[in-house]
Amino acid sequence: KILFLLTLASVLNLSYGESEVTVLDAENFDRLTKDSVWFINFYAPWCGHCKRAMPLWEEVGKKMKGSAIRIGKIDADAETELSEKFEIQGFPTFKIIDGTTQTDYKGEHKVDAFVKFATEYKPRSERARRLSVPSFDASSLTKSIRAALEAFANESLLLYTGVVWGVGFFVGMLSGVLFALREKAKFD
Repeated sequence: KILFLLTLASVLNLSYGESEVTVLDAENFDRLTKDSVWFINFYAPWCGHCKRAMPLWEEVGKKMKGSAIRIGKIDADAETELSEKFEIQGFPTFKIIDGTTQTDYKGEHKVDAFVKFATEYKPRSERARRLSVPSFDASSLTKSIRAALEAFANESLLLYTGVVWGVGFFVGMLSGVLFALREKAKFD
């Protein structure tokens, strides 16, 4: 009976309470991270630093519950494909994964520092919204383009007229000078 209850508690995660840190692996990673931002702890079960950081990471998960950034962990020893994809060199490694963008965490291993880093991170979608072009009324754009083209055409006509007049004036002057030189040459 006791073994059955312990097994049931472990399956239902009743012994430790529900964790706010999602276990990510090769099977669920793409599906879960596709449309959301994640702050992930890449750890190795044998690593002493990782063992000391894990309770802190669980606390980060609780504090970040309900935020736009989700908290996850990956056993980098077991998930070698993900470790290679994110170029994990040491343990623990903390990264924010936002689509194809990854941002390394280099701060202190303290709950408040982790939470501050995560809450100050601006997701790609938010940065993209700030860079987006505001909507416009196509009819007013058409009117603006038409007015600009008409102004350009008038300016060009004036410029063209000015050039023609200038060239004509210069040619007239030059022909007058040439005519005078020819006449002078006749009498000399």
